[in-house]
Amino acid sequence: MKKPKPQTEIDALNDAAWELRNSNALKAISMAEEVLVKTKLINYKKGIADSLHTISYCQATRTAKYEEARANGHAALEIYIASNDEVSKQKVLNTFGLIEGISGNMLGAINYFNKSLKLANKLKLSHQRAMALHNLAVSFEGINDYNRSLDYNLQALKIYEELQNDNDVFKTLQNIGVIYFNLEKYDESLESLLKTVEIFKNDADKDTQGLAFLNIGRSYHKLKNYQQALDSLNKSLALLEGTGNRLVSSDALAEISIVYMDMQRFLDAKEHISKSIKIKKELNDSSGLASSYYYLGKLLFQQGEKAKALTTFTKALNLAETAQAKTQLQNINKELASSYQQIKDYEKAFQYLSAYLELRDELFEKASYERTQALLIHHSITQEDKDKEIMRRNKELKLANENLKLLTLELDKQAKEDSLTKLYNRRYFDSLLEKEFSRSKRYHKPMAVMICDIDNFKQVNDNFSHQVGDQVLIKIAEIFMKNIRRNDTIARFGGEEFVALFPESDVNKAFEICERLRNSVEKYPWSKISSGLKVTISIGICDDTSLANGETMISKADSALYEVKENGKNHSRIWDNKEMLIA
Repeated sequence: MKKPKPQTEIDALNDAAWELRNSNALKAISMAEEVLVKTKLINYKKGIADSLHTISYCQATRTAKYEEARANGHAALEIYIASNDEVSKQKVLNTFGLIEGISGNMLGAINYFNKSLKLANKLKLSHQRAMALHNLAVSFEGINDYNRSLDYNLQALKIYEELQNDNDVFKTLQNIGVIYFNLEKYDESLESLLKTVEIFKNDADKDTQGLAFLNIGRSYHKLKNYQQALDSLNKSLALLEGTGNRLVSSDALAEISIVYMDMQRFLDAKEHISKSIKIKKELNDSSGLASSYYYLGKLLFQQGEKAKALTTFTKALNLAETAQAKTQLQNINKELASSYQQIKDYEKAFQYLSAYLELRDELFEKASYERTQALLIHHSITQEDKDKEIMRRNKELKLANENLKLLTLELDKQAKEDSLTKLYNRRYFDSLLEKEFSRSKRYHKPMAVMICDIDNFKQVNDNFSHQVGDQVLIKIAEIFMKNIRRNDTIARFGGEEFVALFPESDVNKAFEICERLRNSVEKYPWSKISSGLKVTISIGICDDTSLANGETMISKADSALYEVKENGKNHSRIWDNKEMLIA
């Protein structure tokens, strides 16, 4: 039966509006809204649904009005279902997938694209089937399931090639190249991306070519083919600057900078990353700016400008927090932990490592949940299979957590430990001393401290070598650890000095322990380390908790130590307000 003329005109107008959806979304919405008014006047259901569908698509993909897009899409879907129009239903299901994907709900997107794919298969709609596969690929990439994404991309590519649709072939090859890149298969990534350049060799779409050369440059870079990486990236930059695409051109500048960093061409690297930062500031691109500052920080650290590097990393961290870019936050915290570890500030290294581990766990758990749910949606697997998948991912997480826990413990240990003697370091001892001093005052408990010094240690280094000196320090640390009580704390104070804290110990008990330490050092057969070597120590002790703080007690013990050094060495002396007692 032939359609009435008004309906034919409305269908033509709706088709025209739909064709404009990607190139001029605002005009497409305007046209569809005008058509919608006309269709309602004659109560033409399909015309109403088609207009609503176009409006829904454009609201989601161009104006970010997701709730309105969902409402208009569902209104269209109800009409298509009532009229048994399965072809249009398949199209609107695809749009629902786009709405969920663009708004960040990848599981919802997978659900709708899966329904769209099943209907396209049933209706034998080749192009729609390829689109659904392509969109599923993008959605699985969004939850970092790269292998599944690659599978769907390859299926879509085969159909697009059969349909001889160059534009869709190009997009899919680009996606495949990026997926291979994320899977660290850089040769395969390059092969796929180079094909895209051939497809659009003489095409006027310079933005598309610019993006292709950017990805090609990244792959060459990973393959350590630096000159070809630079050639491709510079082509990308020229094309993107020619089209005025400042956002992606700033990414190209950052990538060029990273290549120069690996080539040790630091001036060139700094020039390009500075240009990238300038553009991203002008565009108010917080996430992109965080990325550029991250690379600038790495560059500065490589050049030895460590203070500037740490300041720059902190800027990157703040920007990533503003942008809620959690993967960036994870990477920046990891870099800060590594940087502080290298400069031996283990306390801050531990702080940033902890933040990194927390983000890593959060992202891992999120990815595990999303992948499991995506499998359930797409394959409708049994509860038993679901439980197995969850157990497998929990096992992965447990193993990752165990490894990270060991790393955390090691870094915590480094933050407290002297690297040579493996005793506590001064910073940790100082914090423990003040806590114990406060406890002693509060509960009226005795407490003593000692400071000791290796006698004539400079002569040991000068006459026997610094290596022998290090062995002496290590051995004295071992002797001390064997001769103190479980609750006592001993630390290397710096150089050849050691300090000890004796909680709940009066001066007599502290003196007894110190004499045991001194005698053990004196009697040790030092000739085992080097012939003719003899080592003794001098000790100062203080137990006066009426002093201002623990630091003052150490100072008074040091005064007693000074008296020992002035009066023959190799003795222990107790500081006292009235007199100093010596043994």
